[in-house]
Amino acid sequence: MPIDYQRGTTSCLGECLGGFALVASSISLTDAHKLSFAGMVGANSFLEQVLVHDLSLGLQTDTPLWIAECNSVVLETRKPQLAQEGLSVCLGFPVFYGQSLQSIVNWVGSSADSAIGVVELWESRGPYRDLQLIAGHYGCLERFQNVSSFVRFEPGYGLPGQAAESGVAIVHDDLPNHPGFLRAAGASAGELQTAIGLPIFDPNFVAVTVLISSRTTPMARWIEVWVPQKQGFVMQQMAICGMLDEQHNLPAQEAEVSRVGLLGEVAAGHRAMVTCDTHQLCRERRELGFSVAESCLAVPTYRGEDLKSITLFWL
Repeated sequence: MPIDYQRGTTSCLGECLGGFALVASSISLTDAHKLSFAGMVGANSFLEQVLVHDLSLGLQTDTPLWIAECNSVVLETRKPQLAQEGLSVCLGFPVFYGQSLQSIVNWVGSSADSAIGVVELWESRGPYRDLQLIAGHYGCLERFQNVSSFVRFEPGYGLPGQAAESGVAIVHDDLPNHPGFLRAAGASAGELQTAIGLPIFDPNFVAVTVLISSRTTPMARWIEVWVPQKQGFVMQQMAICGMLDEQHNLPAQEAEVSRVGLLGEVAAGHRAMVTCDTHQLCRERRELGFSVAESCLAVPTYRGEDLKSITLFWL
């Protein structure tokens, strides 16, 4: 399914949440907040807010058409409606379980000059199915934008190519020195530190969304990628995005947890979640001595009905 990020309504957030709905021209940012669970990412993050609309129980009679017809990934930048809210970028993508639309995840980014961050969409095109940049938000990072516009990634290479081929969310940290991040020179110049590639399926491959942040304006406090196993989940990747004090005890790679708690809730419901009830949902995690933050966004990645990974953004 091709990405169409130019077609629009008068509501940027409505389009990001609703894809290519035939209505939504009167939906505002305020309306979208009322229809979603909202959690603040952080005062110093370039991503100011994350919204999740839960459709796991099916469409309700009052579900707006622009929600019901979401079927792709939308990235909006620098539109007047965003500027009025002090925002510069709006990214929305669906979470499918098989053929069923379960959730819509939406990130909204700050327009402040100090908010250093990147949002990209990469799609497989051409006879060799290379990953090509379809749309992007770079703010003041003109050099990194220029480099990115000419780059192509073969499947399995670079962050977008790795995410597309594996079907698993991929995290790269310490970008200027990361051997797998092929745009390291541009990242160093732009003070970029952490990147994550989230593959999107419907259930076929649609695109890879890439989020990149600096240490000074991180997208989250830290990120974890967990993959399922028979008895629970094992942590495959982790990156610290912001500054953490010495009291934080984060899971080591290959750490294991059961299917009780937040990860189990996401897997059982086949949907994305954002919660401020981390102490209740992460009781086992705390018993193991692992740190939790006040709130968390959990995004599952499914290829068809096969759960590939769950990404936790600790906010």
